[in-house]
Amino acid sequence: MHKRNSFWTRSAFVLLALCLPWLALAAPRAWLDRDSIRLGETVTLNVETDARGGSEPDFAPLDADFERVGTSSSTQLSWVNGKQSARTLWAVALDPRREGTIPIPALAVGADRTAPLTLTVLPMPTGGSAAAGDEVFLEVEAEPVAPYVQQQVRYVVRLNYAVTLLEGQLDEPQVAGAQFRRLGQDVQYQTTLSGQRYNVVERRYALMPEASGPLVIPGPQFRGRALRPGSFGMRGNAVLTARGNEIALDVRPRPAPASGPWLPARSLRLQDESAALPATLTVGEPITLTLRLSAQGLSAEQLPELVLPRIEGAEVYPDQDNSQTRDDGQWLLGERVRKFAIVPSRPGTLRIPEVVIDWWDIGNDRRARASLAARELSITAGAGTVAPAAPTSVSAVAAPAASPEPDPGDAAAAPSGSATGWWPLATLVFAALWLLTLFWRRRRGSAVLPLSHHAGPERIGANAMVPAPALRRALQGEDATAIAQSLLALARNHDPHCRNLGDLAARLADESQREAIVELERALYREAPDAAMLARLRAAFVTAPRWRGPVAPPGSGRDALPPLYRSSR
Repeated sequence: MHKRNSFWTRSAFVLLALCLPWLALAAPRAWLDRDSIRLGETVTLNVETDARGGSEPDFAPLDADFERVGTSSSTQLSWVNGKQSARTLWAVALDPRREGTIPIPALAVGADRTAPLTLTVLPMPTGGSAAAGDEVFLEVEAEPVAPYVQQQVRYVVRLNYAVTLLEGQLDEPQVAGAQFRRLGQDVQYQTTLSGQRYNVVERRYALMPEASGPLVIPGPQFRGRALRPGSFGMRGNAVLTARGNEIALDVRPRPAPASGPWLPARSLRLQDESAALPATLTVGEPITLTLRLSAQGLSAEQLPELVLPRIEGAEVYPDQDNSQTRDDGQWLLGERVRKFAIVPSRPGTLRIPEVVIDWWDIGNDRRARASLAARELSITAGAGTVAPAAPTSVSAVAAPAASPEPDPGDAAAAPSGSATGWWPLATLVFAALWLLTLFWRRRRGSAVLPLSHHAGPERIGANAMVPAPALRRALQGEDATAIAQSLLALARNHDPHCRNLGDLAARLADESQREAIVELERALYREAPDAAMLARLRAAFVTAPRWRGPVAPPGSGRDALPPLYRSSR
């Protein structure tokens, strides 16, 4: 029984493997170059099929509502993983027979079918265009005509020609006080105006007014050459020119209810694309937050820089901003993406505040808001973590040695004149004795020992330190080379024979600090330092380096220089 089941299992796998190439074939895809046209214009229906089937789409169901003006096809071959694939694109120009909403049925392509589509056919303009009947003329449209300042205006130029053009040049629109940006590629189709058949080239722009008030856009101009029919067929050519109408806009100022950065958009989204964050973290363990801001109707330059509010109990290190501007042929699509490395610095509850961006909804003409809700994470103290109060305790211990303060109880018990009676005299006596001792030691040829032989980090116990000021400043910056130099300077105070980062890692007793140094060396010599690596480095050196063995005073190594002046004795 077991052998029979094994046989059928193997057979099923073999059949599945044989069917996989057929299952991998993509279904035929159909789309229109425009979803809305006017009666008398042509629209192009594209159907992409798998060429291995060799089947031509059945366009016969279209004849009830359309006249097929022309059909063309092209095949593209490609090699993927050693296997050849081919795709064929069919394009058919359709002239609708009526106005209204016309459904385009699913078309059969071999054994498959395309998805159904819908085309909106608007009525033909009454009387046609003012320039209809000419061999070539321009049409210009702008929408809306009363935009807000910095709002996108869709500006369209159509070149209509009823002759065979040899060459031509259409001027780009320019006007002081506004910026133009090209949207997509030129769209070509055919239309009938006043009984004349025209070829049309449609070009779209995004116009951004820079100031409020009236704005007049001069009409674009076309210059070209066309063939002329003669007595013996097509011969000769003629120079043709055409100018479009100017457009007047009434640009409105920013409305009073708008707050924050001025963002007039059709839509705006603020997204958190971070990986799932753990519910519990340890102090010094970095997390990465990825924010994406995207808008329809705004360029990336108009979007504000992504920033995080101040986070209590953590250090925030933002990465470089990544921005881009695209378009869908109708609207600008601006986008900004930024990553933030967040390093908890103390145990407890870490609260990431809410992120809010106000914008103006031009579709509904009202104020809108995009936001990300606040989040809370639980932070635990990791092994070997120094409490945040440690630097404060160091200052408290060192402060009495620098400027001792009398105990309040002792001050109350002491006579009122004791503070000003014998204390100045005792100070003068001790100063005189110290000068005499210094003079006596110099006469004997002995060098005066300094009060402290090490001006670097302050010590806590035998082998723990708070980071030196130079190291703290370097860790706050983004220069990995400066951090490496500061660490090497501290290492040479510990051991003058420490030559590079490899020697430094070998002299560290803390495993997390050793791993951070190894990663720093790899980033300096083979990779580019990134925010995550810098965050782990800062977390590892929240405390000063922990060395193997006692700290050696300067000059104790074999390479120490001999004294410059020898004793007189």
